[in-house]
Amino acid sequence: MRTVEPCPIEAVSPPPAAVGRELRLAAVRRNEWTFFWLAATALAASLVLECGEDGRLRLPLVGAELPAVCWWRRCLGIDCPGCGLSRCFVSLAHGDVSAAVRYHPFGVVLFAVVAVQLPYRAMRLRRLAEGRDPWTHPLVSSLVWLLAAGVVGQWLLRIAGLL
Repeated sequence: MRTVEPCPIEAVSPPPAAVGRELRLAAVRRNEWTFFWLAATALAASLVLECGEDGRLRLPLVGAELPAVCWWRRCLGIDCPGCGLSRCFVSLAHGDVSAAVRYHPFGVVLFAVVAVQLPYRAMRLRRLAEGRDPWTHPLVSSLVWLLAAGVVGQWLLRIAGLL
């Protein structure tokens, strides 16, 4: 009987399962970095921007006002579920909790969630760098739905005049 020598490419190619795992981990790593930088950018912008007496956001060094971007308010004439979140984040970053709650009552919770993203994503990235699967908890996936329900819930209460 004759033995067949493996092709050099077959000899060094990882098995398909390992390739699939590496591709999945690369996608997870990319997502972790994306969420990390989104949270860092939101927090940095909150620290840099100012909220004027009239409720308009401004760039402090040049004094330019940022335009209102809510198309819902422009088209329908009512606030959307996220109206006030930017002003809420800026107020919280500058230590004005009462103004933050006036702008968006649920924004305080969202600000905390965004702030927690930095250490959480850093921990997950460290675990990935060590070759381990990133830690996750079953409640983390439910948290997104709970946050969405909180934003919509406060919006409905605000429309009903209860907030």
